[in-house]
Amino acid sequence: MTTTTPDPRPDLATGDSCAPGADALVRFQVAGTDVDQGVAVFEAGYGADVAVSLGDRPFAYGHTALGDATMTLRTTRFHASVRGTADAEGEHVVAWTRQGVGTVDIGRTDVGVETGRPWLFPGDGRFAYQLDDVEMSLVHLDRGFVQGLADELAVGPEGGLRLDHTVRPREAALDRWRSTVAEVARSLHATAAPSALLRWELARTTGLALLTTFTGGPAEPAGGPLAHRAVRTAAEHLRENAHRATGTDAAAAAAGLSVRGLQQAFRRTLGVTPTQYLRGVRLERVHAELLAATPGGGTLVSEVARRWGFAHLGRFAGTYQQRWGEHPTDTLRRRPAPRG
Repeated sequence: MTTTTPDPRPDLATGDSCAPGADALVRFQVAGTDVDQGVAVFEAGYGADVAVSLGDRPFAYGHTALGDATMTLRTTRFHASVRGTADAEGEHVVAWTRQGVGTVDIGRTDVGVETGRPWLFPGDGRFAYQLDDVEMSLVHLDRGFVQGLADELAVGPEGGLRLDHTVRPREAALDRWRSTVAEVARSLHATAAPSALLRWELARTTGLALLTTFTGGPAEPAGGPLAHRAVRTAAEHLRENAHRATGTDAAAAAAGLSVRGLQQAFRRTLGVTPTQYLRGVRLERVHAELLAATPGGGTLVSEVARRWGFAHLGRFAGTYQQRWGEHPTDTLRRRPAPRG
């Protein structure tokens, strides 16, 4: 049996009535036994070219995707031997097989694919691959989004994050990655229509896990590991309470630091004050909420801004435009209206 959509491309097709776009919900599922259709879906979904060698086992394929342009969780099943080239342009892709073996970056680094062990798609252009009878899970994360997280945490050179697909993370790091992705997947599948805000939060969680797993995480600040843990605890407190009238004193108390100590730790580790960090979080929440709103549906920018703690609307609009490159009303207007 084959289930498909009019346009069998995991990066574009949606089972919901959202039009494709930076904030559109992607929900895709297709499966079948037709070789040509299976190849077409594989090529479109992974920027690949595919040569198929059929074995003794009956051919079957299947692909699913759920998420948006920032992050999609995908599965791929291809009961045949496939080889060709692919390109992860614009994305960081982590994959792990539940079944099957293979090799990627053939002719350059020749990285073996091991069942159950997460691995990165090479990120420096097209790469050659061979996969045999695979069933695998994948996480696709937008490179620009991950770069923003890296810049926030001072991981790698500013604006120039590079992940080495040949590095083998330690098992403890991979266990944390698996646990994080499993929880993210449960949250994403828990509702029939995950909101843009929820998808953004889950993408952030996964992006941070990507950086921790495949870069070793941010370098320790001058104050040592204790200072870094304190900053992380305070940042988590600010993110979890961004919708409340919270202040840096509560975040400092949660982290076990004085307010002055927290300010120094934030500046040393992240290059911003706790107040600046909290304002950035709230701007992100406003942006996500405006994207999720339906034009003409009664949403007011002023109400959203005040809900996230921006009392001075003129100052808010200027800060928002500086951060996102557009006026908040433009963000609200460009959201595609749902179709019946």
